[in-house]
Amino acid sequence: MEVNNMRSQRPRNPSLSAQQPAPQITVAGLSAESTPLSRLIHLLSGDDPISLADTGITPLCRDRLDAIAGNASHEGDNCLACAQLLLSLMETTLENDCPPDNHQLLSLARHVLRLLRDQQRWHTLADNAAYYRDHPQVAARIAAARAGNC
Repeated sequence: MEVNNMRSQRPRNPSLSAQQPAPQITVAGLSAESTPLSRLIHLLSGDDPISLADTGITPLCRDRLDAIAGNASHEGDNCLACAQLLLSLMETTLENDCPPDNHQLLSLARHVLRLLRDQQRWHTLADNAAYYRDHPQVAARIAAARAGNC
């Protein structure tokens, strides 16, 4: 399988282990429940802490906004599918009297929760990119206002 080959070629990141939660990196203005994805988007877009609309992407051209909207929507769908698969596997395990131990169950719950948070964030990014793509005058006004504040 191609995905497994790609994973084996990457250096192992101990913070991704199911046994240890990833270290929390604090970014001003983001809640403790923010995922690494939301922190990454925040850092890459240079959004103000109070910004809720991914205003850092407003200077991008229509084609890039379209690509962001499509890819972010696809990733959101993937997160949801993965969360559903994990829940289905848990359901099957519990139905067949093979309950996981508490540690595994907690780890599974955390993974599903993170996938669902990431799914929401991906779709928010997709919606914002599509909005800016479809309303270039709004995007231009926001980009100009942001440029004036730098």
